[in-house]
Amino acid sequence: MKLVFLLLLSITITYSQVNFNEYFENKTLRLDYFHTGDSLNDYYSIDELIEEPYWGGSKVNLIDKFNYGKYKFEVYEVTSNQLIYSRGYSTLFSEWQTTSEANLTSKTFRETVTFPFPKKSVIVKFYGRNRKNEWIQKFEYEVNPENYFIKSERNSEYKNFEVLNSGDPSVKVDIVIIPEGFTEDEMDSFKEDCERFADYLFNCSPFKENKDKFNIWGIEAPSAESGTDIPQKNIWKKTLVNSTFYTFDLERYLMTYDNKTLRNIASNAPTLFLYSSVSGVGIGVPSSTRSFHFDSKLTNVVRLGSVGSTSSG
Repeated sequence: MKLVFLLLLSITITYSQVNFNEYFENKTLRLDYFHTGDSLNDYYSIDELIEEPYWGGSKVNLIDKFNYGKYKFEVYEVTSNQLIYSRGYSTLFSEWQTTSEANLTSKTFRETVTFPFPKKSVIVKFYGRNRKNEWIQKFEYEVNPENYFIKSERNSEYKNFEVLNSGDPSVKVDIVIIPEGFTEDEMDSFKEDCERFADYLFNCSPFKENKDKFNIWGIEAPSAESGTDIPQKNIWKKTLVNSTFYTFDLERYLMTYDNKTLRNIASNAPTLFLYSSVSGVGIGVPSSTRSFHFDSKLTNVVRLGSVGSTSSG
């Protein structure tokens, strides 16, 4: 079995005018953090800050108008206290909180938020919804862009290739396809799958009428072994982002908990939000990726069309 992970850039409607060039550099600041808790409680702690070479998001729509998702984060410039960026998102952690395991123990998930690299110090505020659907601030962290602990090294450098190039990523919807369970010898097969996915997608409405609004990229990132983990059958494969069936002990639920590796690979192309799903399974998964098996034309288009405002936080 060979899988790919799709990373989708969402573009929203202008809500507040923030001048990108006044506040940001044309690159990404990635904030990795730990999200720990149980069914009732959750806590945040910082992992690390990483500079990434591409900013794949809008340079105009910087404030999220819709506030979709279980969580959101807001970025404020310290000196003026002005809100300069925000996004809503959902995570695998929030889904895990609904499982029976979360009633018995605590667990930690690695999560990420990304935003344009700030020119001056900023405060990043994290919010979650309570049972009344109200926003409650959970955590905040100050980021100084001159902090020498912001890592610029690239741990997972791979070549990217164009499947479809319609122009500037800041004004397009960017889909980045990461191979999972494809070995080095299977990279040509992966590229064929990328082309087939694009053909499927742009033969269906509303995508075919808006083809010029999309970019599609692939990342040549091979796995050591072909396939994916199936714990119930004692099948364990050495794959790039450590995907596995039986997430939450659900047979057909394919996911990766390895957010950091996935993010490192994603940094090889313009990306912002990450999504996940499994071909043939009737669920939409708010988490780090949206995965596709290319056997089904209809399923792939329906899965992509169902993507909302969830992201990997």
